[in-house]
Amino acid sequence: PLDDIVNRAYSELNVLQKEEDGQVYTRILEQELKGMFEILNRDIQATLNVHEGFAEELTFLISYYSFIYLTQIALRLERDLYHKESDESMYLLFKMGKESVSDDRECIALGWRRLEKKTKKIFSHLILLNMLNEHDNTSPFFTYSDLYELYEDNRDLRAEMEAAVDFLVDEYTVKHTYSARNGGTINFAELTREFGNAGTIDYFMAKIQFLFDCIEYQLQGISTRETVRRNVWCNYERLLKMRFVKSWGNQGKMSMISNNDLLLMIRICQRSSENMIPNLGIQINDLFKEFEMRGLYFDGQSKQYIIKHLHEINLIDSKSDSEEAQYVKQIQ
Repeated sequence: PLDDIVNRAYSELNVLQKEEDGQVYTRILEQELKGMFEILNRDIQATLNVHEGFAEELTFLISYYSFIYLTQIALRLERDLYHKESDESMYLLFKMGKESVSDDRECIALGWRRLEKKTKKIFSHLILLNMLNEHDNTSPFFTYSDLYELYEDNRDLRAEMEAAVDFLVDEYTVKHTYSARNGGTINFAELTREFGNAGTIDYFMAKIQFLFDCIEYQLQGISTRETVRRNVWCNYERLLKMRFVKSWGNQGKMSMISNNDLLLMIRICQRSSENMIPNLGIQINDLFKEFEMRGLYFDGQSKQYIIKHLHEINLIDSKSDSEEAQYVKQIQ
């Protein structure tokens, strides 16, 4: 009976139906995060091949990669809007769950604090991207940088793309009015911007950035809209923080990984790493590289804490004092 209920629910939700040919569904920032998706698929496949303990690992992997994917979306969308070059700010630093930290630690400044303000803008980004991708899924979902590249590479499309953005700005700021009945009056004329010369990439980018500012301005300026916006980003934060963000005294919320989850991650890395040596293990430096391939970054002090912890639970052979010669034993 339970199988029948589940199967009927899936059928009614249409989640198992095959999409018609010609429809394209694209992950946001797919190319930038391609490596992460490849490792995720590899890790999940390796976990499914395990006969014992796969449920615990699979639950961890889904939670962890959901967290990393959502943090990457939040970190990258603003950079993408303003067409900034990728840099080291595209990752978060974690701390260990039982590790004490001081105010000057990198894992505080470059941890959850780096992301927290950006989560408040995620709703505005998704509204704007939906407006810019108003099509029937017969073409890919364009991010800001995709649109900028399309504009730069196709001179014959520039006037048409500028007209499309002008239409959206006009619809949003002029034709659609916000009266006191739905929370207050918004005067978009208070937002001013110099767009430069039409036909240039700077002009096109400034138009899209202006539209984003209008969306932010409207959501913050009407109390009922701000309530919706707050509910969305609070739920988004709640999903982010379920397992990997915790309150930590005066330092506030921090991105953390527990000792048990760390051991799960080590076992997952060991199973698929090319640097795993039978009967010896994986070198500690290679293990940290495996972590970083999966978006798990630590500052120097956290790395030392992890090495000490692995010594204490007898997972590192203590014959050598050199980190380069230390191997983490295989976790069964």
